[in-house]
Formats: sequence, C-alpha cells, structure tokens
Amino acid sequence: MITPEATDGPSVRRGPSAPRPYASADAAGILAVDLACAEVGEGMVLDRDQVQQDLGEIDRRSLASGLQQVLVVEVGSDVAGYASARKLFPARVRHVCVAAVAVHPRFQGQGVGRALMQAVVAWADAAGVSRLELYVRSDNGRAIALYESVGFVLEGVRRGFVRTLRGELIDDFIMVRFAPELNGARPQGEPSPAS
Repeated sequence: MITPEATDGPSVRRGPSAPRPYASADAAGILAVDLACAEVGEGMVLDRDQVQQDLGEIDRRSLASGLQQVLVVEVGSDVAGYASARKLFPARVRHVCVAAVAVHPRFQGQGVGRALMQAVVAWADAAGVSRLELYVRSDNGRAIALYESVGFVLEGVRRGFVRTLRGELIDDFIMVRFAPELNGARPQGEPSPAS
C-alpha cells in the first residue's frame, strides 16, 4: 500500500526492488496501484469506480498450476508496480500468454516497468511460452517504447477501441513478442512480405 510518507511531501528516493512473486499481503498495494492508474486515466481502460476492490482475478489456483505469474516491485515498503502473465487455458493455445503491467504514477520513470517486463519475458521463456502478447493504448508512447525495447512488435490495431476520460476514441495496439527460437519465423499460413 502507498504509505502517507510516500504520497505527501518530499520523500526519500529509493530504487525499485527486484521483481518478486505476488504474496497475499500485496493485495492492498496492488489495489492502490490500480486506483492511482485509473485516477490518472492514462494507459488503463478501467475507471476508478470499476477497479475491483477484490483482487479475485489473481486466481490462486492458476498461480499454483503455473498458468499465471504475478510479480511485484517495491520502492521502499510500497508496491510500486506489478505485472501479470497468464497462459491461455485451452491446450491448443497454451503456448500463448497475455501480459499486463501497471506502475503507480508516482514511481513511473524509475525502472519499475522495465524490471517487471524483463522478469515477465524471462518467466515466459522459462515457461515455454512461444507467443507473449499485450495490449497498449496507442497514446501511451512510453509504454510502447518499453515494450519494443524488450522485443515486442506491433501486430495489430483495434481502431477506436478505447474511450478516454475526455470522450475521445483512440486505438489500442496488440503487441507480441515471440520466443527467441521463433524470432523472424512467421506462423504457418502467414504470407511472406513478398506475397
């Protein structure tokens, strides 16, 4: 949870911790990250009122089964950000994993997102994920640059997919990172650039 010392007045700058697995004690801190991101309204599609008070989406069964990884980074004693990566459940698409990352606005630009994304990529590679995908608003340039720096490429655009707090419709990007052994390879049936 973000403590008053971290949000009011000057604070001592400490670097982010190494990403570590989620623990139930992190629930309040993750909620604080989600609420702060929703309040700012950039990068997130949920409104503040829609952020779940219950973190039931962190399914302990899928965490225990290895289908999902949730990682947390702290700055001091505060949850500064978290990332989740969940393998799709049907057996024929279990090689696909969907990732998401959220960094408290107060801690953005301090390496929290980079540490989380590098850890998610490492987990996906170790877990045999051949396709790691995420979704990012087209107006979130910092996040797009981060994702590209860890190997993601733009695969598709969902036109007018997100309505901003100001009521504008903006695009949402589908970005993908293929496992190292697939880099440069096209999935079967995908036309070559010369076609």
